[in-house]
Amino acid sequence: MRRVLVAGAWALAFCVSGCSVAGTSLPIGPPDPQTVALQASDLPSGLHACPGSGSIDSYLQQIRSKDPDSYSSVKDAWDEFQRSGADAAAITAYTEQSSACGGVLGAGQGKSAASFVIRYKDQSSAVAAYRKGILGFPNPASAQQTPGLTVGEATGFGPNSWVYNQTIQGRAAYIAFWEEKQFDILVFAADLDPGDATRAARAVDSRAR
Repeated sequence: MRRVLVAGAWALAFCVSGCSVAGTSLPIGPPDPQTVALQASDLPSGLHACPGSGSIDSYLQQIRSKDPDSYSSVKDAWDEFQRSGADAAAITAYTEQSSACGGVLGAGQGKSAASFVIRYKDQSSAVAAYRKGILGFPNPASAQQTPGLTVGEATGFGPNSWVYNQTIQGRAAYIAFWEEKQFDILVFAADLDPGDATRAARAVDSRAR
């Protein structure tokens, strides 16, 4: 699952930004990022989980020896998220062909999708972190006019959000980044039907509420 989020999704994101007991009530904490993250049931049949999908620790352990560069990039990002108040995270990736798990997501043959869910100690921390962008890429401006780009409330994910849904050189690309309560969430899909990609992202969002 090398460079799943660092190179694959963000090569496209860069184009977007440059071209978010009975009768007793017991307190319930925020969901675990692994339960919020993209699940196989959110996606069309035929996509299978890549090794390492799950907690951020599981993902980092999977790529540490196989792809040191990606390990360093994701580890540095996770360290920064923690300094901003993150207390848990999960990365999940699904591909149509298992060989695509070992390279840049979206660069191999077949359909693929991934999510990066970061949970913060409170919503204000999540909002502040969202505004910084993710993995070194800034969020697009609200007034930016780019084909396929939607920013803010019109995405359906609230004011702190943007969605890029476009076909590039014959390949469908979907990227969504948004803040929902204590979570910052990234969903990326390649070669999925736009409706399927949108439904998958909304399924992730529903579990963060």
